[in-house]
Amino acid sequence: MRRILWFRRDLRLRDNPLLSIGGEVLPIFIFDTNILKSLPNDDRRVSFIYFYLQTLKADLQQIGLDLKIFYGDPDDVFDYLLAKEGFDEVVGAGDYDRYARQRDINVSLKVHFRYLYDTYIFKPKEVLKKDGAPYLVFTPFYQKARASLERKDLREIKQADHSLYPYNYKTMTKIAKNSSVEVPLKLESIGFQKTGLKIVDPRQKLEHFLGKMDRYAKERDFLDRDATSHLDVDLRFGTIGIRELVRFLFQNREHDIEPFLRQLLFREFYAYLLFHFPDIEFENFKYAFNGIEDAEKYRRFCEGKTGVPLVDAGVRELLQTGYMHNRARMVVASFFTKDLLLP
Repeated sequence: MRRILWFRRDLRLRDNPLLSIGGEVLPIFIFDTNILKSLPNDDRRVSFIYFYLQTLKADLQQIGLDLKIFYGDPDDVFDYLLAKEGFDEVVGAGDYDRYARQRDINVSLKVHFRYLYDTYIFKPKEVLKKDGAPYLVFTPFYQKARASLERKDLREIKQADHSLYPYNYKTMTKIAKNSSVEVPLKLESIGFQKTGLKIVDPRQKLEHFLGKMDRYAKERDFLDRDATSHLDVDLRFGTIGIRELVRFLFQNREHDIEPFLRQLLFREFYAYLLFHFPDIEFENFKYAFNGIEDAEKYRRFCEGKTGVPLVDAGVRELLQTGYMHNRARMVVASFFTKDLLLP
């Protein structure tokens, strides 16, 4: 079969279920204009993604494959591909937010879509109450998920045999409704620029984190101590797989892995809530009140000028480094909604 392998939040070679699907393949990544159009040209996430696309492209070339990069609306990209090439299916690892789910439905109406689960440990309907309803409270979800995790098959996923579909992999293709153009493989080609974001291999981060794992529970809430993993962005974009991370923890049980494992299951829980209750992306989960628009409060918040030192420090950290400490994120988000009463 001839397949399109659509990389999204799985920008890696190792332990990637996308590469367990064999046949003649066209690996692609799409810079989605629906997402990019609202971002500044120095957005650090775009720079991070571009760095790992270069890495992924080189890694794929080492196993006889390559990566074709597109820029445009995914609907238009697939119309362009399917009109000319005749593929049997597209394969991709799904996500749970409203936009991503609708995007995949749209593509599935054009060509058979094989939906893989890679971004999280559990499928969204895998951890449910006895009556089949989703959990609303973390603790019972955690207890069931943690017990299930011991029985979960976390073995590394092996790569299938592939042949590479012949294509022009040397350039980026910009797609609009009725036109396409080949441009150099540069961020500048899509209106963005590289930033000074420091990028560290996630496995180096993990090895470094192992040395402070035993003090994680006591020190992770202190903003002045380097006690966290710094793996959030890597999990977000799949530069390390969640299965690999859990395997690593289980292989190092002589350390106190449970507090960090609990945080990974918190991550599962909020993605799980998003799947089962998609309105929470934009609406308050428990109350009818959804905030009051106030442009001046919002501006001061975004500039780190609220006058509350802890909140402003968290925002400045984000503005200057691209990161915000976990505890600072929680304080800042609470202040944003509960004190400033912003949407």
